[in-house]
Amino acid sequence: MFRKRTRRNLAFTLVELLVVIAIIGILIALLLPAVQAAREAARRSQCSNNLKQMGLALHNYHDTYQVFPNTWCGVPAYPGGPSWSTNTYRGSVKVRMLPYMEQSQVFQAVDFRVDTDGQTFPGTSNLIRNTVIRTFRCPSSTDEDFTPWGPAADNYGASCGPTPESWGGNPSCTCDANQFYQPYVSAPELSGYWNGYPAGPFTRNPGNNNRWYQCRMADVTDGLSNTLFVGERLTKCSDHAHNGWFITNNGDGICTTLIPINYDTCHDVNFNYAASGLTQCNRQCTWNTEFGFRSKHPGGVQFALGDGSVRFVSQTIDMWTYQYLGAKADGRPAQVP
Repeated sequence: MFRKRTRRNLAFTLVELLVVIAIIGILIALLLPAVQAAREAARRSQCSNNLKQMGLALHNYHDTYQVFPNTWCGVPAYPGGPSWSTNTYRGSVKVRMLPYMEQSQVFQAVDFRVDTDGQTFPGTSNLIRNTVIRTFRCPSSTDEDFTPWGPAADNYGASCGPTPESWGGNPSCTCDANQFYQPYVSAPELSGYWNGYPAGPFTRNPGNNNRWYQCRMADVTDGLSNTLFVGERLTKCSDHAHNGWFITNNGDGICTTLIPINYDTCHDVNFNYAASGLTQCNRQCTWNTEFGFRSKHPGGVQFALGDGSVRFVSQTIDMWTYQYLGAKADGRPAQVP
């Protein structure tokens, strides 16, 4: 007697399908943070390498000229003269790094005898300031290659350490910086510095007798390995950073340790700060808080120190320690925690 052969049902039931989808979703949820962390680690590594290249460029510049480069940015008011002159706008710190970063072709296009900011490549209408240089860009940043004002962007700023800049802020975007500057700038070991005579290694403006200060290794008596030279910043969080890497008044030499790391200034002048529980100082146009160091790396910012090494500095660092790291000769050598 023959048995009747039955056909086996090979299809998934609805319940089985839902279980499989749920398992796949759980696996993706578990793996996604790991993938994102791996990508951020790679981006952070590239960002660190950029800072190392800049640190090496600074040392090579010093080997050539016996001083570190600086930003040549205007002259202050003087009797019978204008309140501010751009006749001495001769490029940022980064412009002078170019020959030591395999960018000699760009550097040689610059005529330092005249205002550099609007210069073009010889024989063309191509603005030098629109040249994208990847070494000046941190891949973790969400900034575009070109700033909202047009020039090629960068994500690093030369540090003036605990040097105060614009106490009252931008007249059109006010912020009282006293709450950030004190008590640090009144401390005997950190007092007496101003833009032109910086506590850190870099400055933006000329100092006494309209002569520009340029730091020498010998000036860094706290030790090159104990002094912050170049740190990360975000273009969209600072009006000055909107000037990009080339334009003179781009924030190099006025980026300061007086503002806490990753302090939020990523809002424009018309931002309704009161409705968001923030203050006037959280805007990108303040001329003081905007000069803090910040990044998209979770929890802190990377810095190139004076010896060329790169260290990650936590946003929870003790603020006194942060100031001592920013100052080059305070007599309080500090190490990155």
